[in-house]
Amino acid sequence: NAGANDYPATVMYHEQRRWFAGTNDKPQVVWATRTATESNLTSSVPSRDADGMELRIAAMQNNQIRHLVALSDLIALTAGGEFQIGGDGPITPSSVAIKPQGYSGASNVQPLVTAGSLLYVQAQGSRIRELGYNWESNSYRTLDVSIMAPHRFNGYEVEQIAYTRAPDQILWAVRNDGTLLGLTYVPDQQVFGWHAHDTDGAIESVCVVSEGSEDVLYVVARRTVQ
Repeated sequence: NAGANDYPATVMYHEQRRWFAGTNDKPQVVWATRTATESNLTSSVPSRDADGMELRIAAMQNNQIRHLVALSDLIALTAGGEFQIGGDGPITPSSVAIKPQGYSGASNVQPLVTAGSLLYVQAQGSRIRELGYNWESNSYRTLDVSIMAPHRFNGYEVEQIAYTRAPDQILWAVRNDGTLLGLTYVPDQQVFGWHAHDTDGAIESVCVVSEGSEDVLYVVARRTVQ
């Protein structure tokens, strides 16, 4: 019977499979269901393309997988690095490959997918990074998007992020002192700009909800009345 140490830290759908990863007992292992199933992890001998899979990320550090994110490939984020899980075509037991893409690592804050890239909080919690595919190197590249405004991040931690797509593309970040930061983020036009938003009290949480033709940001603010 499965115990608490067998529960995955992250679950994702990719290529018609359901993926699990990051249990306490097997922190670097990724499981994939059989194609077009929700929970069937069985495999056969000899293996077939539709079989379930159990993969282990072999790395110098034993860091638990914190997030799985589906881009054109499946991306696994650990506390110590970023890994591409892909293959030559669809992922199968005979074609799967795991390749490191960077060594910055990710925190426990839930990452966000934009039009073609991934935004996540670095493992130390005080930087926000972008991971996107680079055609020149034929690999994924990770960049520090908070380096343009280090005074907004040095000495603080980012506790939550959210993203609005319309009418404006803005990444929202809640700092641990209750300040709300925004990044106007239009990578296609090379537009990046940080801004801070103050309110009475402190921002504790943010959420983006689609309403009609726009994404609306909602915040939870802690305030002292009288």
